[in-house]
Order: sequence, then C-alpha cells, then structure tokens
Amino acid sequence: MLSRGWSLRLAIVTVALPLLSASGCAEPDGTSGDCTARIEFDGTRYRSHNRLNPSAPIASRPLGEAKVLDCTDEGWEEFDSVTVRPIKGVDPSIAIAVDRSEEWWGIYVADNTTPSEWPRVLKRGRS
Repeated sequence: MLSRGWSLRLAIVTVALPLLSASGCAEPDGTSGDCTARIEFDGTRYRSHNRLNPSAPIASRPLGEAKVLDCTDEGWEEFDSVTVRPIKGVDPSIAIAVDRSEEWWGIYVADNTTPSEWPRVLKRGRS
C-alpha cells in the first residue's frame, strides 16, 4: 500500500501528464514527443526512427526544399531548410531522405505511418 505522500504524488502526476501532453509538440496519439527535429515537405511532417535502414538507396534527383522543424512550447516551428530526395522504391508520402552532404541527413518517415506500413527497403537490416 502506498503512503499518503506517495499517493498524493501519484495523483498529481496522473492529472498533470495528460495536460502536458495536450500542449507543445504532443503526438497525434496524445503522447508527448521527444522533441527531435522533424522535416516538413509538401504538407507532410516526417520523423527519424531507430528502425530505419540508414543504407536505403537515395535517388540522386531532389524532390525539393523542406522545412526543418523544432518543438517549442507553441508547437512545431521552422528553424532551417533542407533539400529532400526520394528513396528508390518508396512513395514520398511514406518516407523521404536527406543526403549525407546536408546537415540534417538521414531517412525520415511520415508521422502518420507505422513500421508495419513501411516498405522492406526502409527497415533496418533489410535492403
């Protein structure tokens, strides 16, 4: 059984967490994000993910310029821009890439996707 002090702390955390998640850069499912930078291109926001294959084949032709977003108390805010490229065999609505020559290089998946929706070429350990 919890002591009176621990019960009060648990009650405060239980009430405070949903309120914190509802502000700033909360994820669509209501959980707060880790505030890592995001890429926004053509109306879609993309994130990096540790399950992504860093060796996925990136096309040489660029798709265009994208915004680099940072999490603030008010939500996502643009602070840089970057050229994005398609990944061979992957629809850009699912994932895009930033070439290694750029500061924000890497593979990014659309925020509204899950690993089960990603093509094999995107998954770590696959090619």
